[in-house]
Amino acid sequence: MRNGMTGAALLLISILLTMSGCSNPMSTGSADARGDMLAPAAAVTGTSAGPPIINEFLADHTGVDIYEYVEIYGDPNTDFSRYTVIEIEGDGHGAGIIDCAFPLGTTNGQGYWATPFCTNDIENGTASLFLVLDFSGSTGIDLDADNDGTFDYGTPLWTSIIDSVAVHDGGEYDRTYGGVTLDGGYDGVFHTVGGASRVPDGRDTDSPSDWMRNDYGGAGLPGFTCFPAGNEALNTPGTVNRPASSIHPIPAAIMEIQGSGASSPLEGQLISTTGVVTLLTPGGRSFWIQDPAGDGDGNTSDGIYVYRGASAGQLEVGDLVSLVARVGEYTPYSRPADLPLTELTNASELRVVSKDHRLPEPIPLTGLPTESIADAVRYWESREGMLVSAAQAPVVGPTSRHGEFSVINRDNAVSGSGYHPGSSHLVLREIGPTMVDYNPERIMVDDLTADEQLLLQPGDVLKTLVGVVDYSYSNYKVQPSEITLSPRRSDNPSLYRRTQARGNLRITTFNVENLFDLFDEPGKDDASSTPDPEELEVKLTKLSIAIIEELLLPEILVVQEVENTAILQALGDRVNREAATDYLAVSFETSDRRGIEPGFLFNRQMVQLIDAFQMTGAEVEAAFGPSSPSPGREPIVGTFDIGGEVTTIIGNHFRSKGGDEPVFGANWPPFRSTEFQRKAQARAVRTYVNALFAEDADSLIVVAGDLNDFQFGEPGEGVDHPVAILEGFGDEIPLTNIINFIHPQDRFTYIYEGNSQVLDHMLASPALLRYHAGENILHFNASYPYAMVDDPTTAHRSSDHDPVEMRLRLK
Repeated sequence: MRNGMTGAALLLISILLTMSGCSNPMSTGSADARGDMLAPAAAVTGTSAGPPIINEFLADHTGVDIYEYVEIYGDPNTDFSRYTVIEIEGDGHGAGIIDCAFPLGTTNGQGYWATPFCTNDIENGTASLFLVLDFSGSTGIDLDADNDGTFDYGTPLWTSIIDSVAVHDGGEYDRTYGGVTLDGGYDGVFHTVGGASRVPDGRDTDSPSDWMRNDYGGAGLPGFTCFPAGNEALNTPGTVNRPASSIHPIPAAIMEIQGSGASSPLEGQLISTTGVVTLLTPGGRSFWIQDPAGDGDGNTSDGIYVYRGASAGQLEVGDLVSLVARVGEYTPYSRPADLPLTELTNASELRVVSKDHRLPEPIPLTGLPTESIADAVRYWESREGMLVSAAQAPVVGPTSRHGEFSVINRDNAVSGSGYHPGSSHLVLREIGPTMVDYNPERIMVDDLTADEQLLLQPGDVLKTLVGVVDYSYSNYKVQPSEITLSPRRSDNPSLYRRTQARGNLRITTFNVENLFDLFDEPGKDDASSTPDPEELEVKLTKLSIAIIEELLLPEILVVQEVENTAILQALGDRVNREAATDYLAVSFETSDRRGIEPGFLFNRQMVQLIDAFQMTGAEVEAAFGPSSPSPGREPIVGTFDIGGEVTTIIGNHFRSKGGDEPVFGANWPPFRSTEFQRKAQARAVRTYVNALFAEDADSLIVVAGDLNDFQFGEPGEGVDHPVAILEGFGDEIPLTNIINFIHPQDRFTYIYEGNSQVLDHMLASPALLRYHAGENILHFNASYPYAMVDDPTTAHRSSDHDPVEMRLRLK
């Protein structure tokens, strides 16, 4: 440094080091607006003792590149207006073209001048920066027309080249023109350089070692908090260049880091701490540590997650370690409404103090709140990263495709709380007008740290569970270190039996979960859903068993999630061959992006189809069509002759709840963006039902299908939830949801994260209810582990939904 730093400069550096956020901040103002950060000192023309030098640059950072810049370092308060920084394209056939030019101004009192922030002006990837004297050219000029890597422009565009630096991203035909080139692995990081700083300022030995890679995550820029590694520099336009290693850590115990709130009071700070390793992720790169003594304060956690620690693969559970790391609050970019996870990142100076240390005693998971989400968040937050335990814990949610399952503590396994001992299910329930018990006593268990995936289902019991509290994908979870099972009562116990009268005709609604053919249909996003021949054979086999043995060959099957009529008929033909029935399929192409549609599969030996068509009209188009918020599945209408009675059945598949904010998230009540479209879809269907009633108030009508919503309203939704809209308001002739006739312990068609809930419904008109004999939800799917989708010997897990059956007794 040629001059000492002023107090203002020191304050500026302090601000840069404590900014928060690792994602690109929102920017609605000018890209050139930089406030006081780069404001130069009053223009004072000085006499330069030497030429300036390119000191720092940033061409690429996380998110949209709205903070590109070039910094020059020279004598303080000096007019360098004869100089210009130019950036020269280096990629392929565009090599040699001048992309941008920045005339210099006057340096500030510390010798820095920097461009205003630019947005997508400076080339990412391969490019060269030149500092030239008396530039007479302009952007767009090609200095290397034959792309051979040397300038071939006839008339010089400058009197001399003062300094240069280049970045090469590894492209085979790329060209650089500067004397010093920073390639992707020049510093051992092996990633294209987005920006770099001379450390110390002005160091120039014509070597890549003069340059330290700038943090790509934006550390130092407005609104960014990333935690650069020790071999990276902060982004410091207009101020002294700083390596991350120059920041001195604050000594802090884990409890001080965690604090008593959702976020750490030391967020963004570099800290040093110690703790006992309690659990490691696969490969040992990341791990959890816990203070061996704790502070005895139930409001502060004694444990914490260390993300990608240096040399973590050498650690073992029981090691007492010391380390230096950044304190972060991790929220995934793709899940902005998630709660933050307090973690330590970019761990360095990791040292094993002693081995075979006794682990802290796990905290029993007792006293879990049973209704209040806010209380549950506080409960889990105070145990985040700590060892916990449970014993004799009933499983309430089967093992998912992600290896997760759900249990509850045995103290919560009591009647009246949503838990039903008879079925071992935890049922989502209404506890007041638009008030829902989301069962916050659920304990989700992940398999990230498990030795093997356990295939569990309601009815199983964990004899012991020990693990560490984690938060990911919108849920608190236990990452297990020890699990033992109590003996099973049965490998696959029967979960239902038909009650009440059998009747003489059955209408069943069944979401068959992605029944696709073998062909990738052009224009549809069905590539990930298209099975191979073996997968399709298993799917058809399982569904055939389900229709024959579990559904007992219903006369009319209202189906959802079939790709087309042909594949639905293929299923019907298979049943026909095995059961001597005469099932016929009917469905229509919808606006759904994947191409799924509702349809009917009906036995012509028992019922006659009078007419079938897809519901249309402006209201349907707005709710389901291509211009709707999420193009969906237009309802199918079938008019059937059932024992001489003309019955209209409307098959539905409303928009899913995917995309709504999570229950265990940052906002309460969560914002459910998808319910607005489901309400519109329900109103469109109800409008059609009203038209039928206008013609005949005694119409026999059934509205059935996967409505992707509950039979009651949720917090903040109001009384006009989708199912209520279908049921009718005011003077409308009501439809009755037969779900409400089913015993509470059986009232679920789907299990999501341990919550048994109703998504599939069947509503009947008053005239049709006169023939009503009974109903059941047939539980042979939702309660079973996802892995059973590959077992062709059973109907279990032929889908992720359980069918709803209504039985009629006709004359």
